[in-house]
Amino acid sequence: MQFELKVVNSNGTLSTLVLEATSSTEAETQAASLGISVLSLHKKQAFHFDWLNNKSHFDVLLFSQEMVALLHAGLSLVAGIETLAEKSSDKSTQPVLNA
Repeated sequence: MQFELKVVNSNGTLSTLVLEATSSTEAETQAASLGISVLSLHKKQAFHFDWLNNKSHFDVLLFSQEMVALLHAGLSLVAGIETLAEKSSDKSTQPVLNA
């Protein structure tokens, strides 16, 4: 299994390291043999599905449907994006639309 380690090398540089090991103890031993200090260690997940539970994501489908309606109504692309940005009450979509 893979372990993800936050480590500090002899120069004091902080980095992330992924090691293949049978246990967390073995992963720490491997890191020590490389001359680095382990700050944190956790088993690396094969797949991360955090985005499925994340309520603050950009709804691409809704954006696309609304944009098509605005474009068919005669608004330009820029005007459509500005309109959707003004209309949006979701704070997570504001940076996407205002970029």
